[in-house]
Amino acid sequence: GLGFLVGLITALGVGTITKSETTNFLIGTIALVVVGIAGQNTLDIPFIGSYLSGVTLCMILFFAPAAIIIALKSLWDLGKD
Repeated sequence: GLGFLVGLITALGVGTITKSETTNFLIGTIALVVVGIAGQNTLDIPFIGSYLSGVTLCMILFFAPAAIIIALKSLWDLGKD
C-alpha cells in the first residue's frame, strides 16, 4: 500500500514534469498548500465545509511529496549548471 503510493508519487515527480513546467508546478503547489491551510476556516460553512476541507487535504497529501521531489531535482539541476 504505502510503497505503491511512494512509487506513484516518485513517478509523478520525476517522470511527468518537464524542466519548463517545474516553476509553474511548484507555484501551483504552493498555492494549493496556502489554500489548504486557509481552507481550515471552511469548516464553519454548513453542509459543504467538511467536504471542501477534506478535498483540499487529499490534494495536498498527493501533491506535496511530488513538489518536494521536483524542488530537490530542480536544485540539483541548478547545482550542476
